[in-house]
Amino acid sequence: MTFNAAMSSLVNALISFKFIVLLKIFLKKLEREIKLLYLKNQSMTLNLMKMMLKAFFLEDSL
Repeated sequence: MTFNAAMSSLVNALISFKFIVLLKIFLKKLEREIKLLYLKNQSMTLNLMKMMLKAFFLEDSL
């Protein structure tokens, strides 16, 4: 293998490694965003259920 071919394969390996690292970072951030959205959605669902129960009991007492 010539020096140029060796350098070329080394550069390609480094680019691939950098891409994999960036992809892992992106996936971690995406996972965190999904968890935050899930928790926000869960609390909104809980609040909606509370409001429905209040409305049901208010309607029932009239």
